Amino acid sequence: MKWLFLEGLVQLLLAQLLLVQLLLVQLLLVQLLLVQLLLVQLLLAQLLLVQLLLVQLLLAQWLLVQLLLVQLLLAQLLLVQLLLVQLLLAQWLLVQLFLAQWLLAQLLLAQLFLEGLVQLLLAQLLLAQWLLAQLLLMILKQRKIFLENTSTKYIEPI
Repeated sequence: MKWLFLEGLVQLLLAQLLLVQLLLVQLLLVQLLLVQLLLVQLLLAQLLLVQLLLVQLLLAQWLLVQLLLVQLLLAQLLLVQLLLVQLLLAQWLLVQLFLAQWLLAQLLLAQLFLEGLVQLLLAQLLLAQWLLAQLLLMILKQRKIFLENTSTKYIEPI
């Protein structure tokens, strides 16, 4: 009986040893699953980090493109405004040029008018001198006739 008891005790110890080995295997499996879970979580975290970095990179590129577009539009707007200012300045200068030409033409017309007026006055002056000469000639002829017809040869001065 002692042998049977010892044999039962050995079997019990073997069973407990198997149970401990089974528990150790299960513990190792659980640890393996935990390690795999941690690896999966690490890979997911890395994937999310890469995706986040890609999204940030795309957003930065989009913002850079938007900034460049805004700068390009502002540069174009400034260029258009500069061209408009230059066009307005050129038009204003052209109007000033036409105004100066018109004033010059008015001055030339006034000069021609004054020259014509001076020539008219000179012609009138010459005509008046000629008429005076004719009048003096007539007076002298009348005086001569009068002197020839009068007995006294003395005439009082006029």
